[in-house]
Amino acid sequence: MNHALLPHSVNPLAVPSGTPPSRNELQHYIRELSLSVDFGEAEDQPAPRLCVRLGADLRRLRVSADLTQRQLAKAINYSHVMIHRVETGQWPFSQEVVMAIATALAAPETKDLWRQRWAEVWAEERGGRRFRRMVRRRLNALLTNHVKPNDVARIRLYEPTEADAESVETFQRALRNLRESGGTPSFERIRALAAARGYFPSTRSALHALLQPGRTVLREEIVQAFVVGCGVRIRDFDTWMGIFRLLPAYVPPVRAPRQVETKSPPPVIDLTEVSSVVELIEAVKRLMAASGRSMDKVIAQARQHPGRRVPVRSALHARFRRGLLHGEPLPRDLFVAVVRGCYCRTVPGHRCVADCSADLIVPWERAYDRSTVSVAIA
Repeated sequence: MNHALLPHSVNPLAVPSGTPPSRNELQHYIRELSLSVDFGEAEDQPAPRLCVRLGADLRRLRVSADLTQRQLAKAINYSHVMIHRVETGQWPFSQEVVMAIATALAAPETKDLWRQRWAEVWAEERGGRRFRRMVRRRLNALLTNHVKPNDVARIRLYEPTEADAESVETFQRALRNLRESGGTPSFERIRALAAARGYFPSTRSALHALLQPGRTVLREEIVQAFVVGCGVRIRDFDTWMGIFRLLPAYVPPVRAPRQVETKSPPPVIDLTEVSSVVELIEAVKRLMAASGRSMDKVIAQARQHPGRRVPVRSALHARFRRGLLHGEPLPRDLFVAVVRGCYCRTVPGHRCVADCSADLIVPWERAYDRSTVSVAIA
């Protein structure tokens, strides 16, 4: 993007320095930016984005082949909604779906051309998204922390000392100072940031109650979430927790045993004859039926374990379908996560350990290796 086209007053890369702007001035600045900045082409010669052009060309190919979106979607094993997204230029969409459409409709010798066009679309959209994220981060820091624009990258959070560990009241004062030095974020924002970094306080009201006067004991897991949610870096986290454990009223947390749903034995599936991707997926479906769980419940159970991000049901179902029709194997970590979701007996809503049901998953990993080896040989 050519930043020279932007007026100085709304250029996010050249915010005038000086006294810290007020909140109203910052909100006015954001409104001006949203009205003046165009993340596409210049306003004097508007041109469609590359993803729109690519989608229009693919649509012309489909129309010339006398196919509807549903007919094409059935032929290439994608949903008609995804075909509509591609043809209308609704980014993001993957290279796989573009190449599937091009392979079904275009000449084989043009495959490299379509791959190159998708790479150009990706480069344009990736660059625009990166710039928008940069603008949002800078404006959010300006609006939240009430500091001068040139000092956004130099925000210093409150650092605790041993004097803050004299009593619960002094440590609560240190936590308030930490929150104020970070721009006084809301408790909901603290909870969301802590959850994004792997710390899960029960509710935002628990974070609010942490600072209320009259407390005699502070729960360690809530303090951890509060400190992380206020933006404390990893290298300073241990310092905070070391000061917290110096409190006279500090009580070490008692780890409750992992809660399980039932004591029934795990389902047993015969995997000796599994040697292809189709047979492996059919075995997984039998495992889901034997465990008494739908695909939604398996996904919810798998998401309770740290590690691979499990997609939604429609995306997982599409992967199963491509495996059954075209022999395309699932990624290994996703396959293991699904199998773990069938075997895990942790109560829904509770975090589980990473190596849950490891001994039960080993035979499935061997079957996965056999099936993928057969695909590579073929």
